[in-house]
Amino acid sequence: MMTKSRKTSPKRVGKVRRKRASRNVWVREWRGRATRAASSTAQNLDPRVAKQRVIAAATVSTKRRFFALLGAGLFSFAVLVVVLLQTPLFSVETVEVAGSTHYSADDIAEGSGVRGRALVTLPIAEVESQIEAMPWIATAAVERVWPNQIDVVVTERTPVAVAPADGGWYLVDATGRVLAQATERPVNLVALVDVGEINGPGSTLATNQRGALAVGALAPLELVSQIEGVVADDDATVRVVLLSGVIVRFGTATDVPAKFQALATVLAEIENAETVGQIDVRASGTPVVTPK
Repeated sequence: MMTKSRKTSPKRVGKVRRKRASRNVWVREWRGRATRAASSTAQNLDPRVAKQRVIAAATVSTKRRFFALLGAGLFSFAVLVVVLLQTPLFSVETVEVAGSTHYSADDIAEGSGVRGRALVTLPIAEVESQIEAMPWIATAAVERVWPNQIDVVVTERTPVAVAPADGGWYLVDATGRVLAQATERPVNLVALVDVGEINGPGSTLATNQRGALAVGALAPLELVSQIEGVVADDDATVRVVLLSGVIVRFGTATDVPAKFQALATVLAEIENAETVGQIDVRASGTPVVTPK
């Protein structure tokens, strides 16, 4: 199929050319005016104003260079400080310990693994937790001392009872933490009975022993010598077994001082303990004695 081409009339071509010429003339005229205005402004500008503008531009340029150099310098200094703080010059060498009677500074350092570590990146909370995992430590507070030292302040646990161990006794605190092993039973601590398996110092007794621990911790010293052991029963009650064979029913580990006071009163009134089978102090105000 053939396409017919349309011919543009000479009249139309002339009209388009006149339009383009007119537009080009307007553009050249506008540019000329802008150039003449700028030239006139530059020629008429007060020399003092021009000088001030030059000075202002130079000042801005100087400030920009100053702050750029300052920023680069500070960044370089920060990098240098970080690198230096990672060197052995700022690694932990000295450990000072306060509040511990069972551990030396070397023991604490070894237990927490701090020696030789960079002081700046030393994870304080983690180190405190590692120290508190040591059997005798209840709490630990660690502080950096530049350039290569840490200060450690600890509070230690207090044994309130003992539990049977192979060839001796385990010292146990009020939370059930096993502190250490002793060959002899301390005279001021009661013994826990039927506590189950114990995994050695640093382990914790089963939670069902909390009642027995609470009773044992509050036993008066004058009665400790008469107590053979404290037993935690499955129903969360506690029994105290006297050396005479008498069973003392404490019930739950509540109102313990009053119950011990009632027991002391009853024992003082008993002439022959061999005739007594059980003493019930669950109601401390009205203890009950049951003969054999």
